[in-house]
Amino acid sequence: MELTLGALYNNLQNLDFLDLAEQTTQDTAEQLLDWNKKQLYQGRSAEGDAMEPYKWESYAEQKHNMNPLPGFGFPDYKLTGAFYEAFKIEVTDGVAHVFSTDSKAEKLEKREGGMDANFEGNQQLGADRLYGLDPISQGGYLEQDFQPVYYEHIHRALKLI
Repeated sequence: MELTLGALYNNLQNLDFLDLAEQTTQDTAEQLLDWNKKQLYQGRSAEGDAMEPYKWESYAEQKHNMNPLPGFGFPDYKLTGAFYEAFKIEVTDGVAHVFSTDSKAEKLEKREGGMDANFEGNQQLGADRLYGLDPISQGGYLEQDFQPVYYEHIHRALKLI
């Protein structure tokens, strides 16, 4: 079947770019989570800066011997891998929410949000720093994973493929 300019115009008028972006994010959710985990393993927050440093030098030394990428004294939040393995993503209203269902997640979120673990606001601050992509990871994810799938969805919606 040939696609006329009129049909292409109608397809374009009916295109819901936000819906396609949500679908693409869901289709590339595992890649997005992998970018987030790689970023944490390198000791970078979602803001692109270093994580809160360790309090105890002996533990910092032990962790540095396990993974020197974050730099001495800075966490990667990976000891057994359970925290990383429990990463999940939900896409609602055009926003991707990353979180971990690991039993340590709340404690780690509070720790990253500030040293006063009793202050509830610190948990959200920490979550905002742990989950999400910094500009470097965001660029990699968009270019390597999101864009090719998004363009394919657009081409299919326009009936070009």
